[in-house]
Amino acid sequence: QSESESISSNVRIGLGYKYKRGEWSACLSTFLGYEQNETGEVVVNPEQAETVREIFCDFLSGMSLNEMKKKLEAEGRQTGTGRTTWTKTGLTRILRNVKYMGDVIQGKTYTDDILAKHRSTNHGQAPIYYMQEAIPPIVDRQTFLLAQGELIRRENGLDDGPIPKNQKNDFTYRLRCPHCGHYFNRKNARGKYV
Repeated sequence: QSESESISSNVRIGLGYKYKRGEWSACLSTFLGYEQNETGEVVVNPEQAETVREIFCDFLSGMSLNEMKKKLEAEGRQTGTGRTTWTKTGLTRILRNVKYMGDVIQGKTYTDDILAKHRSTNHGQAPIYYMQEAIPPIVDRQTFLLAQGELIRRENGLDDGPIPKNQKNDFTYRLRCPHCGHYFNRKNARGKYV
């Protein structure tokens, strides 16, 4: 057991030095949009990158995840694993992945049981390394950040879809109370709108 702990500690220290130098590692064989060239360098796969850009564009234009799923399947677009069936969870993962704007996060999980080799999500128990512009981006930073804002908006209010067009006024679903979480609404109070 002490030998396993020693090896694990050495590996962890080595990975820490590697991440501090800006080096990182990931399995790209099933990662949509990227591949490794002959020298091991990470490069953009043009055909797959087009799918990624379409996902971001459709999402920001107001399409729901369900509509995007159906569209990608109708077009015969492939996922990172080569399947032609898409899931809303998979689309959300793509929209949230910082690699698409060229950044890399290492240390999102850590080994909490060395003998059982059990990994858990890292909530500050171990160092997390964030590397900006570590790989070529597929979407620009502004597009990625807009998508994050739209994801939050949909999660906090309208689950999966754009603001309904049949609302009485343009302020519906726009402002949220930071204390109770309810939406502000517009009322006619004795001849004045409040």
